Order: sequence, then structure tokens, then C-alpha cells
Amino acid sequence: MTQASRSGGAAASVAIVQEWVPAYRVSFFDDLRAELTTRGIELRLLHGQPPADRKQRNDASSLSWAEVINNRSLRLAGREVTWQPVLRELRSVDLVVVPQAVTLPVGTVATLLASLPFGGFPPVAVWGHGENIETTESVALAERYKRWLTRRAAWFFAYTSFSADLVASSGFPADRISTVNNTRDPAVVAAGEVSGEVQALLERVDSRTSNVGWMISALDGSKKLGMLIEALDTVKASVPDFEFFVVGAGSHEQHVRDAASMRPWLHVTGARFGADRSAIGSRAKLTVHPGLIGLHVIDSFGFGAPIVTAQMADHSHEVTYLQDGVNARVLDEGATGPELGRAAAALLNNEAVLAELREGCAVSAESYGLASMVRRFADGVEHALVAS
Repeated sequence: MTQASRSGGAAASVAIVQEWVPAYRVSFFDDLRAELTTRGIELRLLHGQPPADRKQRNDASSLSWAEVINNRSLRLAGREVTWQPVLRELRSVDLVVVPQAVTLPVGTVATLLASLPFGGFPPVAVWGHGENIETTESVALAERYKRWLTRRAAWFFAYTSFSADLVASSGFPADRISTVNNTRDPAVVAAGEVSGEVQALLERVDSRTSNVGWMISALDGSKKLGMLIEALDTVKASVPDFEFFVVGAGSHEQHVRDAASMRPWLHVTGARFGADRSAIGSRAKLTVHPGLIGLHVIDSFGFGAPIVTAQMADHSHEVTYLQDGVNARVLDEGATGPELGRAAAALLNNEAVLAELREGCAVSAESYGLASMVRRFADGVEHALVAS
């Protein structure tokens, strides 16, 4: 089989299976489809619906060309699991790409195992972080299971170079790994009109200050929201006209709303996309984010709002894009909320240093742009098709 065709001259096809599609992935899938089309490869995207613990984030999406399947909830060994009925749909493609996760839907696991040499099923590639870098006993057990599955894949699409090193160190062939530099479109310039609610809020903030910060994230326990409030109170004590936006939704959203009810300078907007998110982000001079960080770094780069955070064991691998003093302020592990707040206040009170970090963000935004990820992923698809 050539890079762009099967035997007989028909276009090659690849299918990506997702449990669900978060809004931030829409641009990637659209752009990847366009890129693969120019290379003579058809892309199919099959996805279902978010699980119950993700619905609160209000960020599920779809695409007009995607194939929507109905996820089914099952009880297995006393646990709630997701079944995706995709096997029949995938037999006609040349390559299947599934996410690497401990909590893979049962149908996705079956897809991966079906690619073993039993015949009649296309090769399966895996896309992910490589492994979780936490070291708790429960995580370690889950990671052994995930590595066992990964070793049965035909190709690996690594989120970052760190992810690629982890996978290679586990024994996966290095020549079957593509590093894609996981990213998303920060939508700095978004089509459409800002909603009346957000426009009115921004007008009030603009009339009072330009010292604005933000955090855009799913609001769950991993984000250390109590620590965030401590940090913001510390900034406010040093920068009296400071105002802050929390953009996102989730199971711990009410905690932040309760704090905002006593802090008129703290604005909780819920999940926002498109023009609303762009308008808020364009006001931000910096990002304060004490908890788990992943693709939030891309938003900080795109909007020129350097992140103030601390080292922690369970950051996602995208944290490796951050360079303290270059495009972010990354404090030592164990830093407290007030320490983060003092670091953020120091930036707002030193325009020269803040300008240097903002310039570093602009350089990083170019290096980790969506177009680069699309090209790298498409290259990997071509290599995987040839290898299979």
C-alpha cells in the first residue's frame, strides 16, 4: 500500500475514534481532514457523547461530517463503563486511531485488541501522553494496564517529546512513534458577536482597570480552586485595581461563584467559546493557574497572558512547553497560594518583565501552533499507513 492509496488505486482511509469531541478539538479535526485530503487520504471521525462526569463542563461538540454513534453505559465488575459499537464501522478503513487512556471505552479496547493478528481488522494506532507521571499505587496499576494495551498498537502518536521518550523507554519501537506537539487553536480572533452579558461585563471592567488576569479551565478538584482564591486575594492586596475572570464550568464551579459573591472584582463567566472567550482573553495580562495544567498553556501563549503556576507531579505533559522567565513564571513545587499571588503581583507591577514574558508567549504560540500539529499528525498517518 502506498502513502495515499490502497491496492487497486482507491484512496486510503483512516478513522479516529473518540468517546466524545470536546470543543477545543473541532478546529484540529477540521484542519486534519483538509490536510489529509490534499494527501489523498480520507479521514473519518466517529464519536459518541461525554460521560456523566464530563457533561458539567458544557464543552462537548461535534462536526457536520463526523459519524455520531450512541455510547452505551454498562456495569462491568461493579464499575460503570462505556461501550462504543464501532467495530463493524471500522472494518473497511486502512488505519484506526484511538486515544490512550486508562478509562478507554470498552468498544475502543475491543478495537485495539481486534487489530492483533487474528485477521480481518485494520491496524490500530494509539494517540496520547504515553503514561501518567503520578506514582501512587492505584495509578501505577492502571498505567501497567495502559502500557499493556499500548504495546499492541501499530503506531503511537505522542502528545509531546516527553511523551515519546516515555513510550520508547517502555519498549515501544522508536521508529513507530510520531511526536505531534499537542495543541489547540486558542481562537484569539473569533468570528461572531460578543454576547450582551459578556459585553456589559467587559465594559464595566474596562472603565475601572487594565490590570486584568484570567484562568480558562474546566473547574474540578484538580484545579486547586481554593489555592486560586488565596492567590487572587494576595494579588488584589498589592494591585488594588486588579480584576480577574474565571472562564469555565465543572463540578467545583459553585465554589468559585461563592467566592465571587464576596469579591466584586472576581468574575465567573461559565464556559465560553468563540467571540466571548476571545474578548475576555484579549483583556488578560496574565494567567493564574495553580492546579493541573494541560492545554491551558496554549491559551496563555495565544493571548499573550503568561501563566503563573507551580511545579506539580500531575501536570499534563504540555507543561513542558513552559519555560520559567521566558514565557511563564513557574514556581517550585509546594508553592502556596499567597506565593503564587506575590509572583503574579510582581509581574503586574513590573511592566518590563511582563512585556518580556508576553514576547516569549508570542514566540511559543508560533512554535506550538495548530498548523504544526496538523502537519505532524498527517505525516504520522502517512508513515503508519506505509508501515502497515
